[in-house]
Amino acid sequence: MIERRRLPSASYNSPVENEHWSRCQFAEQPVVVIGENRDATQIARHVANKQLGASPFFVMDMPSVMARVDDWQDRLPRVQAYYAVRCNADPVLARMLADCARLGFAVSDAQQLAMALELVTADRIIMDCPLWTRKAMRIAGECEVGTIVIENEKQLMDAISYAPHARILLAISLDECRGDNDSMMPHKGAHIEEVEGLLMTAFELRAKVVGIRAHLGPVVLKSEKMECYNGNIN
Repeated sequence: MIERRRLPSASYNSPVENEHWSRCQFAEQPVVVIGENRDATQIARHVANKQLGASPFFVMDMPSVMARVDDWQDRLPRVQAYYAVRCNADPVLARMLADCARLGFAVSDAQQLAMALELVTADRIIMDCPLWTRKAMRIAGECEVGTIVIENEKQLMDAISYAPHARILLAISLDECRGDNDSMMPHKGAHIEEVEGLLMTAFELRAKVVGIRAHLGPVVLKSEKMECYNGNIN
């Protein structure tokens, strides 16, 4: 399998004797094509040794990334995955993920939205701003973002006014499910007791609420958290 790795120009020579690496352009970025699988640690050490300074870098194993995407689609064919651009906005990674027709992008601000729109159509984008403003909501509407995430009545009304064609996900807070290890996690979402009223308002105003968004935290597999989550959903 061919691996593509972004490497500094000084490291375009293989660490393996008599092995040739070729260069090409992908997503308007210079990449190196490696003819066979190599250990990522070996490649990283080679790049580090070729660096002139102490600049940070990363080695990306694209076949491994794509294998995980394929695994998701095989095991959960009815669930569309969305990649959070804020995790890593590397253009090569983004281009590879954009080529997966059943994978979308999750963005949290106008800059990330602009990047995502260069790669995929607006209906493959979810926009979830940490702090929605009317300007941000207006941008989402003008760009015809497919889905937006809201958490209160004000955001619901702004969504109806400025992004009337967008699908809406209602973020709910599961604070009672949070453990000690989650204390530093951001609190976001409507409280459970507020959800019914928000859904009634959305129904009366014909808003396109299509589902909920719940952040489960880093230890969701613990049985007590799963029971709490299931109880709130029910």
